[in-house]
Amino acid sequence: MNHPQTEPWLTLPASVARAYIDALQNLLEQAGFPVHQWLADACLESKQAKHQERLPLYHALSLWQQAEREAQTPLLGLQLGQALQPRDFPILGQAALSADTLRDAIRRLQEFEPLIWDIGLCHLETDGQNTNLVLNPRHISLVPRGIIELAVSGWLQVGRILLPGHQDVTVRFSHHPLTDENLYRQCLSTDVTFGQPINGLTFPTSWLDTPLPGRDGHLQALLQHQGQKLLANYHRDLNLPNEVRARICQGLLEGPVDPSDTARDLGFSTRSLRRKLAARNTSWRLLYEEVRRDLAML
Repeated sequence: MNHPQTEPWLTLPASVARAYIDALQNLLEQAGFPVHQWLADACLESKQAKHQERLPLYHALSLWQQAEREAQTPLLGLQLGQALQPRDFPILGQAALSADTLRDAIRRLQEFEPLIWDIGLCHLETDGQNTNLVLNPRHISLVPRGIIELAVSGWLQVGRILLPGHQDVTVRFSHHPLTDENLYRQCLSTDVTFGQPINGLTFPTSWLDTPLPGRDGHLQALLQHQGQKLLANYHRDLNLPNEVRARICQGLLEGPVDPSDTARDLGFSTRSLRRKLAARNTSWRLLYEEVRRDLAML
């Protein structure tokens, strides 16, 4: 049975990039965990799932909860975040590495974060000499603390790659520690505080306009074009299978559904929806059966 915390995600089209799940899978495998079984339990190991660029956040959170239960490692999120590399973030990672300054890299994070997960919402708060990079996901009350720690730890890791030698960073969490606070500091090699009004990083404002060693104007322009193209038709193309899943789930909670209902709700003809889903290596019927299975497991 799934954790109640994940259930509301079933009726939302929220998703996460397949490439990001692949990166986490590799890290968990390297640590010796039985990841393939966890993926299967979270419905992420099927033939259909392996061909999807965007995976339901509901299933990704199921994987996370399985990992937390079985790994029994309170710092799992921090450790995975510290092992992430920019290449693990499609388009976003290279866009950040090739940016002119840290400020520009953060702008790319804000712009292309939906290509990693589409409930993220980050922003900068500058107060004189210090700046906060704040993580404030939509539906934050439903996001596990370990996922918050994974995201912020990943920011810290990428930041150290962007600006090597810049160490004066404070990690801030609104929740209470999952284990001894000193273990957090040892894991991240920096100051960590809890019970804060934000989740994120605090660093000197002067860093924002520091030139990055990997800046590359030509690569920036190329990635900007690719990223904007993907985002332009995100809901009606890249993330369409998850939009359909959400509509099917909402319909099933009220009564019978069929492809024409889903197509009409999304503004397509039935034939057009069938064609678009086929281009994404799936179909209405496959998504319908997947949602029915998810609902049966609640």
